Amino acid sequence: MAQVCHPNLFVAGTQKSGTTFLCTVLANHPLIFFSKPKELFLFNKTNLDQRMYQEYLEKYFPESKVAHSHLYLAEGSTSYFQSNVATNNMMKFLPAGFKIIVVLRHPVEKALSYFMHMHQRDRFDATRSILDPAIVRTSLYAKHVRRWLNLLGPDRLLVLKYDTLEESPRTFADAATRFLQLPPVAEVPSSRINAGFGMVRREDHVEPRIETPNATHREVPRFSIADLVRLQSMFTDDLRRTQTITGLDLARWFELPDFASDEERGRAAWGSR
Repeated sequence: MAQVCHPNLFVAGTQKSGTTFLCTVLANHPLIFFSKPKELFLFNKTNLDQRMYQEYLEKYFPESKVAHSHLYLAEGSTSYFQSNVATNNMMKFLPAGFKIIVVLRHPVEKALSYFMHMHQRDRFDATRSILDPAIVRTSLYAKHVRRWLNLLGPDRLLVLKYDTLEESPRTFADAATRFLQLPPVAEVPSSRINAGFGMVRREDHVEPRIETPNATHREVPRFSIADLVRLQSMFTDDLRRTQTITGLDLARWFELPDFASDEERGRAAWGSR
């Protein structure tokens, strides 16, 4: 096979949906060369030109490191999926035939995880509303799936569910390699990679479960159940359209996640022994 000089596989989204796990699995496949770091963000640049694209190729996909046996050159910038700029740049600069994998997650779970991701990096303070339109937009999927599907077709776009990863990491990984027409990876991690905070219900609100009291010096965000019910309702129409476009069963996502209390978590852990 001729030397591949351009990336042809992208784990393009969504943030906080198991993409680090997927990229780690794919990076361990002998037929895939994965960029380091996994997120390069080149195609988000509004001023992207040919010189910048060539520098990107030489730095992250150098011929000295890419073997003839590598069928895919990959990166995992999770902002590409929801970016019109990235879409246009990828269609302009990349040779035809590149593939995209996207992982979707229950929109309320994803919004909460995204909030905590930003909070831990001091980009959000604890008082910011979970109903902020900028947060809500990160969990809207339908128009982005439709855009990529129209451009690439079903043979070049794979949409996975985060639920599958939680239920069976092996099934999740195998779906990706099957889409790429590659043999399964030999080993699949059994533990989470880059896992965020779990959420626990406390009376009329939900908050992140902090395992160690000194794990953070920041004020702990609290999300009222009333706000989460409103947030869930904001996703109904988008979920209907996403389900129709993808053919995925998203029935669970139409309901607010079941946030267990500490007491319920304790009973579940005891019962599983």
